[in-house]
Amino acid sequence: MPSRLDILYFIAEALRGDTRFPDRFHGHARSRIDWEQIVHAANIHLLTPALWTGLQRHGVSKCLPEDVRDYLAELHELSTARNQALRHQTLHALGLLEDAGIPTVLMKGAAYLFTGEFPDPADRIMSDIDVLVPGWRAGAALETLMAGGYLSTADSGTEYDGHRHLPPLVRNGDYAAIEIHTALLPAHLEMLLPEEETWQQAESLETAGQRIRVLSPHARILVNFAHAQLVDRGHGKGFIPLRSLFETWCVIRRQRENLDWDWLQERIREGGQKDAYDAYLQLLGDLFGETADGWQPTRQSRLHALRCRTQWRWPVAARLGRSIYRHFGRESMRRQGLPADTVAATWISRARNLPRFLHSTLTGSGRQKWMAKTQPAEPPAEKP
Repeated sequence: MPSRLDILYFIAEALRGDTRFPDRFHGHARSRIDWEQIVHAANIHLLTPALWTGLQRHGVSKCLPEDVRDYLAELHELSTARNQALRHQTLHALGLLEDAGIPTVLMKGAAYLFTGEFPDPADRIMSDIDVLVPGWRAGAALETLMAGGYLSTADSGTEYDGHRHLPPLVRNGDYAAIEIHTALLPAHLEMLLPEEETWQQAESLETAGQRIRVLSPHARILVNFAHAQLVDRGHGKGFIPLRSLFETWCVIRRQRENLDWDWLQERIREGGQKDAYDAYLQLLGDLFGETADGWQPTRQSRLHALRCRTQWRWPVAARLGRSIYRHFGRESMRRQGLPADTVAATWISRARNLPRFLHSTLTGSGRQKWMAKTQPAEPPAEKP
């Protein structure tokens, strides 16, 4: 039976344009391909429509079991219709904001609706439309969209004071909520992508007679990396962010000549995230065969990729890795209120957490609870 890691590599090979995939696919004994696990993993990573696109592109979709083929084809069809509706909704909302004189830049999934970087328009699953506006115009943007029929979800119980986006806005009959952002990243990561550079480098596109702006290609890569590795803490936990890597591969594949890798390296250096960035590029190269121009693997990036592969292959390693991060990771300790701003403070905090780690993983009821689960929890589904 294939391991979880084997399944992840199978999906990555199907997603990318590897000409050797059909031969490898037909080389497998059909009965040995665990389609239930493959589809489950694709669903977890929000890549099911993209998996169908890849299997079709490789000419192997007709070889799938009938129920799997029908399921993937139906999801792809639904995603196609949904994304087309989201394009219309996005253009309508941008039109309202433009008429009010409010500058906008589309970010994250909303930008991909118009950049044409995915192999198929249905490949990107998304649940909301992220729109960046100048901070001082956020209130006006909120009022404009509410006047256009949108309702705020401010009373949903989630605290948005000081958050980088306002409460989501919903409108009856629409597929997605709209989130008005005043910043791309949390405050502690703002050095990665300063606001001024974001607006200066935004790319202008024309679609359906309407001019819109989206993040520049290298800014889209930076946001992909930052959300997967830092905001969602994938680097600390040793997760393999397959969807984020696929999106970055799509951008590189279509925009390589327009990418400013020197700018990216400078932003990573200024933001102090070189280790996490190197680890991300290592995983990108391992799974999709693409990486940054001129980038060379480091010893640390190779070790991180080995850690990720080990955690994905063996459940016990995954659970141990998460426990180590929870007790000794610098960001995790900060969230516990423990000092971790200097090397000395970090190691003192780790020493304080050592008894908790030993109790939760190696002794008594903690060990029984830890060993009882033979399968690690799946990584939280990435935000659409």
